[in-house]
Amino acid sequence: IEELVPETPIAEDKIEAADQIPKEDESKDDEEGEEEEQEEEDKPEDEEAAEEEAPAEEEAVEEEAPKKADKKPKKQIVSIQETTRLAFFVEQVDFNCSCVPRGAYLLNESNMVVPNKFFEGLSDHDAGKLSSYCHTRPMQNSQKGTDCFDFMDTLDQDVPKGVWTLKFEPILGLVVGANLLYPGFTYYHKPSSNTYGQYYFGDGQQNFDLPFML
Repeated sequence: IEELVPETPIAEDKIEAADQIPKEDESKDDEEGEEEEQEEEDKPEDEEAAEEEAPAEEEAVEEEAPKKADKKPKKQIVSIQETTRLAFFVEQVDFNCSCVPRGAYLLNESNMVVPNKFFEGLSDHDAGKLSSYCHTRPMQNSQKGTDCFDFMDTLDQDVPKGVWTLKFEPILGLVVGANLLYPGFTYYHKPSSNTYGQYYFGDGQQNFDLPFML
């Protein structure tokens, strides 16, 4: 019987091995647990970084959107009544075309514009010059002179050059001028007389082809 029964040291070795195995497993479990905790700690940081990057990207997209919108041409259609447009056109014609012979009006001692009672008309030579006709508007293009007649702009200062035409009508004995930018406007003056005036007969449109006519 003693020969058949093995000695106990073998069993003790097995017991010691068995005792060591769980310890290794426990160390492995501890390491795995630490790794999981680190992963869990890392995950929120990554998620927070992702959440911070997402709004930044949205803001960048929002900033780019207006820039792209600015590049598009902005078109705005304004509707006005014909009476309003016509009233504005009349003001433009009056401002740019209304004129009188030089000397027909003067400045008095109170610096007021009054008709010249002694005006007898332009001479035949002066009546054929654009510089002999003045706009009936506040001075825009020139400086006030020392003469009581030099307080208005003359037609020869208008731009573009050639916008005014001047011709003599021998049958009527009149000098007739016309504005090419506002077709239909005409002024007239009879030399050596107090006869002068102006009128407009047109379609209420500017001549935008004038640059090609000069």
